[in-house]
Amino acid sequence: MVAIDKIKEIISLKDNEYFQLSDGDVEDLSWSQVSEYDFEGIRISAPCKVDINKQNSLPVLQAIGYNGSRNSLLKESRNVIAVMYGRNGILVGPPSIKTKMIDYSKHDAIQTDNTIKSENVSFSGCKKFDLKKSLNVPWKPDIYHITFIYYDWISNTIKTELFNEKTDINDKNKNRPPKSDAEAVIKELMDNNKPKLQFTMPEKVSIRDKEIPCKISITEPVSADCMSTDSDITIFWKNLSLLFLRKNQDQKSVLRYDITITGTSELKYGTQKLIFDDEIVIDLMKVVPSYFTKSEVYCCYLVSFEKVVGPQIIEISEKQEK
Repeated sequence: MVAIDKIKEIISLKDNEYFQLSDGDVEDLSWSQVSEYDFEGIRISAPCKVDINKQNSLPVLQAIGYNGSRNSLLKESRNVIAVMYGRNGILVGPPSIKTKMIDYSKHDAIQTDNTIKSENVSFSGCKKFDLKKSLNVPWKPDIYHITFIYYDWISNTIKTELFNEKTDINDKNKNRPPKSDAEAVIKELMDNNKPKLQFTMPEKVSIRDKEIPCKISITEPVSADCMSTDSDITIFWKNLSLLFLRKNQDQKSVLRYDITITGTSELKYGTQKLIFDDEIVIDLMKVVPSYFTKSEVYCCYLVSFEKVVGPQIIEISEKQEK
């Protein structure tokens, strides 16, 4: 099996070439190059910079490979999710626009012999998506980190800048601290403080549980975009998002909870390298109780500016766990 990073090289183009790709070009790329390799996983590419005055789309190429057994359980068209984290917010949703809703309930209930034996069949190919259209991306200067998620598979993360030569990307009111969900300690960066972002939650829970703790360990740099100085105290904040993915869903396939972590410090930004360095606990039963009202299985991810971490699988039952 070829290294999946080779697939990433195949779909990496020059910035202007993404906008020139026709449907036929994508099909040729899919059949003549991507489908020649036997691989499992998902990789994406996009232009590094997009001039919003000259372009009206945000093209992303996706290369994907899987066997028939996986596709029978996790339909690609119903389980691939795009995640965009920018300075103007976090955007999450399917990379393509569904023109109509489809009732899959009868189809999912039937398991034919062909479906069971489909593990011997493999698929690999390439698709092009316009995230501006599908995720309704605000068409103004920003820097986005883009990741695709195929339920329990995660792609590489790419960086794309939307720019306008007449507008400074930093031209925005950034001195208004948002409402805080949790407080974290601000420290000076030391050699042993390597950046990390982790989260854990119980693997099995019950709808009768009084609390469901989600522990988040964060050691990440503060940002000048998320700070406000009042007298000698500086308030820093960081936006995270917890994603809860359900299998084969057409409506609300992704549930989410946005978290704002804040911290204060008398240390001056710029004179020292500062970081959030703490562990916080979020009680999911308090913040998203509606997610835990019936038997369900979620594949969970935690989204930060430059990374998506996970997955964590959480199974919800109507019985009390002993």
